[in-house]
Amino acid sequence: CTKIAHAEPYKEKAEPNVNEGVTKSGKKFVRVKPNLDYAQKVCKSYNEKGYVTSQIYQDKKEKDVYFFYIEKNE
Repeated sequence: CTKIAHAEPYKEKAEPNVNEGVTKSGKKFVRVKPNLDYAQKVCKSYNEKGYVTSQIYQDKKEKDVYFFYIEKNE
């Protein structure tokens, strides 16, 4: 039997993930995983596509999820 000096617990690597959705009240939003840095990049890309975006919020239940609201700038 071999001894392992040090082992890190297995962690699933969070894949970057972007989902659009609509709230019950009809506001469009974008959910982004896995971190704030990536969420900021996604938010900037929506601005460049002509969307007005809100500030970025952290999901209360899932700490690796961030979201922001979007509106089409007309």
